[in-house]
Amino acid sequence: MDKVIRFNRFEIGVNKVVNLPETLEMIYNNFRAKKYNLIPEMDINIYHLYVAGIEKFPLDDDIDTEERTAIHRFAYVLNISNVQPGADINYADIELPVDERAKKVDKNKVLDKSEHEDKVGPLTNTQVVLDPSRRIVGTCSGQGRLNKWFITKLLKELLKTHAMKLNVILDKQGIEDIKNLEITNSIEYAISSPDNFKEYKDVNSTERADLAFANYFNGNKVSLLISSENMPKRKVLKKVKSLLSDDYIRKVKVTGMEDGVESIVDPIKHKLAYVGKVTDTGAPTTKDYVNFLRYGYLQVYPFIKATYNADPQIEIKN
Repeated sequence: MDKVIRFNRFEIGVNKVVNLPETLEMIYNNFRAKKYNLIPEMDINIYHLYVAGIEKFPLDDDIDTEERTAIHRFAYVLNISNVQPGADINYADIELPVDERAKKVDKNKVLDKSEHEDKVGPLTNTQVVLDPSRRIVGTCSGQGRLNKWFITKLLKELLKTHAMKLNVILDKQGIEDIKNLEITNSIEYAISSPDNFKEYKDVNSTERADLAFANYFNGNKVSLLISSENMPKRKVLKKVKSLLSDDYIRKVKVTGMEDGVESIVDPIKHKLAYVGKVTDTGAPTTKDYVNFLRYGYLQVYPFIKATYNADPQIEIKN
């Protein structure tokens, strides 16, 4: 079964001093020691999220030739469980006619006397790979798996940060396509909105007037074109990465000149990802996903290491 791992880099807002590798190692050690009460859990809407498993695997050493030191790096795969307390637990019997297959578990028949049905519900699992030294998170989508919004919320709680945003990582080709433009003269992007830009309808600033206008007509997509005779490519790359991190961006195009000919770059096609097989036969298990995420990260790690420096102690200070 082919699956895709998509990689993001998390940016963290102003906070107290936080050593990310040390924090994640503490979670790992507490889990192995079964000190589960020391690992944060959280409720989000109707869901209860917690770490149900964690594995650690080695990466390359970071060599400091001036200090003559080598720092060994590690990454982790977390299995995050998601429970809907009180929700019905459903299943299906494929031996029955289609209109009779759906069944509901009678919790009163399966729960112990000490268990309360309002505290029991369907369980799903999502696995993520984390590299705390370079602030990388990799996820793969699938039925019943948590989306990026839930994962970000839980990581903020686990890593003791006040703010976090998952930014897109452009792959090598996406970066080179923009850098290879001799002149960059426009960037165009389209914003979609599931609520027809309702949240912008009362905003008076001129730059958002068109979004309010779109809301008036129940529009669900707005396109914006910014052009200039020569845009600094460093700024364009930064803007592209910011746009691609927005779940509501549906199109990004960068236009410029290459060898005297107009060239159009489509960065959306170049988000850093790994495509591979989770398992060859049967439905993937949690262990299959853990192995897949670990292997997938090791395949992109040389590019990650060459792109992002790691500090011996990643700290976010006031």
